[in-house]
Amino acid sequence: HALVMINQRFLYLSGLLVAGGSLSYALDTLRGRVRPNRATWFMWALAPLTAAFVQWRQHVGPLAGLTLVVGLGPAAVFATSFFNRGAYWKLRRLDFACLGASMSALVMWVVFGEGVLALGLALAADIFVAVPTTLKAIQFPASESPGFYLGNALGALVALLTLNELTFLNSGFAAYVVIYCALMVMLIVRGRRSWSGGVVRH
Repeated sequence: HALVMINQRFLYLSGLLVAGGSLSYALDTLRGRVRPNRATWFMWALAPLTAAFVQWRQHVGPLAGLTLVVGLGPAAVFATSFFNRGAYWKLRRLDFACLGASMSALVMWVVFGEGVLALGLALAADIFVAVPTTLKAIQFPASESPGFYLGNALGALVALLTLNELTFLNSGFAAYVVIYCALMVMLIVRGRRSWSGGVVRH
């Protein structure tokens, strides 16, 4: 059934929310206020950029542009982490394992994927590589900032509300972003309130 949703011009607002959250996190990275896991942020850039390409090929429409913005933000965070030697999280075996699983999912997309399968593999890649940062947010909430995740959650939600019909191709990635980023905001905010403090170590 067709849905009665908000005007597609609100996608511009969605893009601004996502870009604002990414800019805030990139600036915090430069200042050393957060410590991004480079494995996660590299794939958080690559997976959405892959998904955006898939959506563009499938003629999804303006939502593909939002997915592109979702990928460009983490790319900026990944790049800024190299300008502050203390603004990164030391990679461990779990990080490399998740990165390998994520890269494998994208390779499978290149070899086998098209349409729904391709987008599903891009989502799998994103989920795999989110594990290290999710665990870091639970154990060391002070190493993360909720601004990026809040901006992405709100931006993706606004994007979903512009759709007059929901399909996996046009809404799957945005729905995932809403759920995951809302979870991260909750973990970071609650963790910071209950965390006993101290210097963040890795």
